[in-house]
Parts: sequence; structure tokens; C-alpha cells
Amino acid sequence: MIKGSREDINRVHESIQDVSQEITSSCEIIAEKIDDARGEIAGEVKELHSDLKDDLKERLVRMEADVSQIKARIGL
Repeated sequence: MIKGSREDINRVHESIQDVSQEITSSCEIIAEKIDDARGEIAGEVKELHSDLKDDLKERLVRMEADVSQIKARIGL
């Protein structure tokens, strides 16, 4: 009976080790996916920043032109 219990304990221990290895492997895969996503997100943010910056520059140029026209009309 004790021998059977030891075998059961050894099987449970092996099962726990297998699950632990699977969890470790899954965590590594998840970490890689997070790193990949982080790179993609950073690229998207940079692209959006660049687009916004260009749009704001265009708006500023138009506003400056409008202000110049207004000043010309009122004689400033």
C-alpha cells in the first residue's frame, strides 16, 4: 500500500512538473507576442504622431495665411 502511494505521489509530482513546463512555455510564447505587439504599437503611434504633426503644420500655415489676409484688410 505504501509503495502504491509512493508511485501515486511520483506520478502526481511528474504531472505537476509537466504542467509547470507547459506554463513556462506558454508564458514565453505570450512574452514574445507581447514584445511583437509592443513593437507594432510603437510603430503605429510614431506613424500617428507623424501624421498629426504634418496635419498641424498644414493648419498652422493656413492660419498664418488667414491672419496675414485679415491684417492686410484692416491695414496692419
